[in-house]
This record gives sequence, C-alpha cells and structure tokens, in this order.
Amino acid sequence: MTETVAVEYRHSPEVVFPPGETLAELLAERGIAQAEFVGRTGLTAERVNLIVNGQAPITAELAELLERETGVSAAVWANLEATFRAHEARQSDGAHADQGLVAGAPDRR
Repeated sequence: MTETVAVEYRHSPEVVFPPGETLAELLAERGIAQAEFVGRTGLTAERVNLIVNGQAPITAELAELLERETGVSAAVWANLEATFRAHEARQSDGAHADQGLVAGAPDRR
C-alpha cells in the first residue's frame, strides 16, 4: 500500500502593496483627482488619504462603494485588502519570532 503525504502550498509574495495604492493608480489613469473622488464618494479627504497610504482598511461597505465608483468588483478590493493585511501580519509575526515570540501564540516556557 502506498502512503499519501499531504503537502501544503502557501502563496506568500515578497512584495505586497496596500489596496489604496491600486486605488491611487486607477484614479491617476482616469485623470480623477483625490478631491474629485472625495466629492463623488462622500468620503472625507482624510479617509481617502489614509486608504491610499494603507493606514485605513477597506471594509466590505467601502469595497462596495469602490466597486460602484471604479467598476472594479468588491471581491477584488476585499481580496487586495485581505492579502495586504495577511502579509502585514506575517511580517509582524516574523519580527516577533526573531525575538523568540510569536504574536498570539501561547507562552510555553
């Protein structure tokens, strides 16, 4: 009898950009200034700036709004956000692992 071994493949890109960077590129390609985008969406200029800089998350509601305004599906925005945040968490966990601790892991000393 042959033994089957399960192998886990994990996609872990080295470079991940905040989804707001994609938003900024889309706006630039379409010649839409952030101020105009603020007016069209009802978001504050501060929030748009935070999103563009990766400092504010793209929530499900925001993803729906971005879909209406950009034509890019809410699922794509949600995926970009999840990928970015997961990458950030792995980077953070890696920093803690270098210190002998992993965030959220039980202390077994």
